[in-house]
Amino acid sequence: MTAQRDIRLFLADVDGALLTHEKALTAAAKAAVRDLHAAGIAFAITSGRPPRGMSMLIEPLALTGPVAGFNGGVFVNPDLSVIESHTLEPAAARETLALILDRGLDAWLYTETEWLIRDKQAAHVAREAWTVKFEARQVREFTEAHLARAVKIVGVSDDLHRVALCEQAAREALGERVSAARSQPYYLDVTHPLANKGEVVLTLARHLDIAPAQIATMGDMPNDVLMFRKSGFSIAMGNASDEVKAQASAVTDSNENEGFANAVRRFILPSVIEVSEDDLPVFCPNPDMPLWSWHPRIYMDVVHESEPMCPYCGTRYRLKRRPGTKTEGNHAELAHRFEAAAPQLRVDRTRAAPLAKKPGRSRR
Repeated sequence: MTAQRDIRLFLADVDGALLTHEKALTAAAKAAVRDLHAAGIAFAITSGRPPRGMSMLIEPLALTGPVAGFNGGVFVNPDLSVIESHTLEPAAARETLALILDRGLDAWLYTETEWLIRDKQAAHVAREAWTVKFEARQVREFTEAHLARAVKIVGVSDDLHRVALCEQAAREALGERVSAARSQPYYLDVTHPLANKGEVVLTLARHLDIAPAQIATMGDMPNDVLMFRKSGFSIAMGNASDEVKAQASAVTDSNENEGFANAVRRFILPSVIEVSEDDLPVFCPNPDMPLWSWHPRIYMDVVHESEPMCPYCGTRYRLKRRPGTKTEGNHAELAHRFEAAAPQLRVDRTRAAPLAKKPGRSRR
């Protein structure tokens, strides 16, 4: 038997997880999201990108709920209208900018609607413009007016050790006034302290009126670990570091090998569990499910229903007929024998029963 999870929302990072290295959304990924929708599981995305830089994904994925840009710095509707945003405190923005420049990194500044840079020829500007599908605006310097509207400041360098040291320095100098984390080895993202992916989980749970434990998350970078810790189930990409993988509930394939689509099929979508006559009577949760996934014990009438579904976790059960017999006849025989022996099992599955106790090796 296969363990199931009560997942109501699947939240995925974009770059390095949902998309390939060349920023492609594969046909398999789109099909997996369609299957999530069909199963009644919502899908959402979060990224260090500006919301505008994720707009090309909204229609192909048929997104209808909030989109979390800037790692939660700005939440928008699918039409890009702002739901809520978190700007940096001006003094913290000023100190962040000075710290990044003093350590030899280039700096970018984002507001809710603009991406500001100082040099169009600087490292990663062209690649980022290609990724987000819009151009940055070049300014001579970042003014006080810019800093007052800053949602995210990015330190950029191909000296990856320098970026890591700058991340540590930002955390030590600015403390809880900001959230500082690398979204890529060459990007240090500094945002409002509530603009982090752990808070994205909590914010989406509040907007969608679900428990954080009913959210599954997926990512590949250290800043994704924050949402791993707040969600009920987490998946690290195969291309993630060993440190990130160690913090996740499960690991999927890389983003170059359909890791997203494979994870949806393997870990998120409810599956059908085949049971035999020896398993009767069948209850959900079943004995092979881990303790953390348990819910009130429900009788699953596989004799009278072709694939009864648990109202709590979405697991479906199917009775496997005996070889050499017709399904209808086999089921009719079982129904007569089973109801005579245990009529009390014809229960109302819409009513909660007492929480099940973990059984021993018995299937009853």
